[in-house]
Amino acid sequence: MSKIWIDVTNVIAGFEIHGYSRIEAEISRAALTLPPVGFLLFEQEEVFEISHDQLRESIALKPKTAGSISNKEPQAKLGLFLAKVFSTIKQLADSYRLSTQQILLTPARNVLRNSAIAFLGPLRRYMDVRNPPALVVGGMSWTSKPEIRSSVAFEPDDWIVFTGAAWKTSNLLALERFRENNKLRYSFLVADLVPMKFPHLVLREHLRHWVTYFSYLPWIADNIFVLSRSGSLEVDQLLKGAGRQLEVRVNMLEPSAEHVLRVSPSKPAGLSSGPFFLAVSTIEARKNHHFILEVFRRLIESGEDPPTLILVGKYGWGSELIKNAVDLDPTFGPRGDRKVVVLQSASDSELAWLYKNAVATLQASHHEGWGFAVQEALAHGSRVLVSDKGALPEFEQKGAVVIPLDVKVWIEHLLAAVELRDVTSSAAHDSNPVPGLTWAETLGNLISTLDEI
Repeated sequence: MSKIWIDVTNVIAGFEIHGYSRIEAEISRAALTLPPVGFLLFEQEEVFEISHDQLRESIALKPKTAGSISNKEPQAKLGLFLAKVFSTIKQLADSYRLSTQQILLTPARNVLRNSAIAFLGPLRRYMDVRNPPALVVGGMSWTSKPEIRSSVAFEPDDWIVFTGAAWKTSNLLALERFRENNKLRYSFLVADLVPMKFPHLVLREHLRHWVTYFSYLPWIADNIFVLSRSGSLEVDQLLKGAGRQLEVRVNMLEPSAEHVLRVSPSKPAGLSSGPFFLAVSTIEARKNHHFILEVFRRLIESGEDPPTLILVGKYGWGSELIKNAVDLDPTFGPRGDRKVVVLQSASDSELAWLYKNAVATLQASHHEGWGFAVQEALAHGSRVLVSDKGALPEFEQKGAVVIPLDVKVWIEHLLAAVELRDVTSSAAHDSNPVPGLTWAETLGNLISTLDEI
């Protein structure tokens, strides 16, 4: 049976666990109990094997906060460097078939020599800032060194699963050659094609990477996992456009909300008492916070005194006007008593408390390939109001209320949610919790799907 290798580059590199990195981290965590599953670190032109112990320690050190995925550069570089050092030492020992005991019994001069070899190689690459210039030809990224080196013991037909931010891979040609040379199979996770369908909602400097990635993906993937029916339709269109719909499998993979259910709810420090609406996501153009703020502005101007709006997430691209409105719009009240509050980070425990106590959780995005906050809110039994865009309507069968992006209609639903809360005289919700799958079950579905191909 072929072995499954999971790309854990984002976890090792120090990305916050959120969105794509959440899926990568949680699937990897679940896979730690399955020795047949291996883990890989991709760094420029090299691939390193990551041990179960290294990954377990790395996951334990990661901050688990809501918000945008932000690369902590110093920690990321150190994490990559140490991972490569340990991996090189392991590969060196494996090449000589040495056990840990044998290494410890080796004469000191040999230990020093072998350690120097293992240390200086990664150190040289870590210190080397030279980057071969990339040429974009036909939508593909080419470099002067289109080869990936690795001493990992792959077998023919092994799977490499990319569940993180694979779109940031700069050398796709090298990735394809690596696949061919080692007779591997690749599986990618694709949530949506927002950069292709709505380029104005994507940071311009990232757009080139996305276009390159999606133009090459049909030719390098053997399987693509999607999170929703909406995402499946988008990927099908991408494959048909490339004439690859028969060669590449497309399969559904449902994420889990277990991470906000296995913790004890904890109220965020400094949060005032009183009812509140909740919106959890990176604060950026695609998430449509402008619309939610306009709904609250109209609500207040009409003479209503709505619950506070709590926005949980980091400020991202295109959020300048949103930040100005949150901080300066006089409609939202005086300083110290604002009707709109931003929490730029929240732990899983704090998110659990917010979901359980919100009057309702709101998601008014222009487009979503899934909806992590929606799934998490439903898992806690929160009332959920979503727009009718992308994959969000698919949550209707789980209890979410789907609303077109019409300010008046949203105002009506917000007032109805407040009235319902007043009737129950508590933050208890009328909907039943929808816990869904565990991450172990998500991983099991991934493995069984790949085994059947």
